Amino acid sequence: MYYYYGWGPLWPYTERPMPLGDPSDVSQFQQSAKQSLTATSELVHLLNVISSNASFSLHLKKAASESNKPAVERLIQSLGIHTPFLVNVTPDGISIEFRSPGADICFKIRVALCW
Repeated sequence: MYYYYGWGPLWPYTERPMPLGDPSDVSQFQQSAKQSLTATSELVHLLNVISSNASFSLHLKKAASESNKPAVERLIQSLGIHTPFLVNVTPDGISIEFRSPGADICFKIRVALCW
């Protein structure tokens, strides 16, 4: 099935199967929420440092403008960020996506900032 917008299909639509298991078991749901709280507090710390520390912001932007992804990651980790994250740098800005640790991705938090 496709949704149509204007001249053609916008994206294919497929229904996801219902998760297996006991619907009253909320342990994974709660664990996901707990992990995302840690990531959220680390993200708030990162944003506070970027917004209040011009020297750090300058180093981060300079490393990003030189496409030095390892330096960008090191700078972010230097703030005590332990949650796994992905960084994407574009000419317009930077996006940082925090993910749950481990193979199962139970949460993602993404922030995108323009230069």
